Amino acid sequence: MRFKQYLTEKTFAIGADVDYIYKKFFKKFINNVSKGEIKNFPVIKFSSSELKSKKAQKAHKENPVTIYTGVFNTSAYIPFKSEIKLSLNGSVIDILKKHNIKEIEQMLGHDEFKRFMNELTPPTVKSTIYHELSHWISDTLYNKNITKRMGKAKEKNDYSLMLKFGETYFTDYELDAQVHAIKQLKRDYSKEWESLTWGDIITKKSSFHVVGKALKKAPKKAREDYRKRMIKRLNREKLLGKNMMNTFKDFYEV
Repeated sequence: MRFKQYLTEKTFAIGADVDYIYKKFFKKFINNVSKGEIKNFPVIKFSSSELKSKKAQKAHKENPVTIYTGVFNTSAYIPFKSEIKLSLNGSVIDILKKHNIKEIEQMLGHDEFKRFMNELTPPTVKSTIYHELSHWISDTLYNKNITKRMGKAKEKNDYSLMLKFGETYFTDYELDAQVHAIKQLKRDYSKEWESLTWGDIITKKSSFHVVGKALKKAPKKAREDYRKRMIKRLNREKLLGKNMMNTFKDFYEV
């Protein structure tokens, strides 16, 4: 299956895997954070063999990975190491250790503070898990599309081959993972989903704020291309809330 063809497939139903990882490795820490208890979050590793869904089990048979939970530079699927890293936001944890909530709100301002407080919540952590697992499953089941692209970029020493319009965020494989993250957000915010704007999505999952900043810097052609592909995919997956269609400018007017 060619790379672009798999984008016509439906998103993976891996909610059971996401819930399993969250409950086993993240839930206790996140619950403590909500009570104001900030402790060190240890690095733990486990095998993809523990995952529950049919897609994950199939991916494990073809391309087993070691999954790490902890605080790293970023969350990532790393194909050449057969690893997935699922990271909490270390900067947020450090700030929470040093300052009380009122001090943080004064430092950040209203909008930034809302995004900050959403960094260590179940929906944010779960959407990160969904995002990275989808990269691994897509790569494994659809002809190692990400691995091959990375290998070609490394061979030619040209990492622009991994980009679109000069950014990773706008590529097909990254947009696909973003859609999976949104799928998890809908699982968590299903009751209010139809009323949410893109501004709300950004607040609830701050990685989209980073995408928005990239869109703001990008040429109009790039913004329009990304908008069309994202809206089309979300609509096909029944993930496009009523207020998301007409508020896309919230995405990059940040």
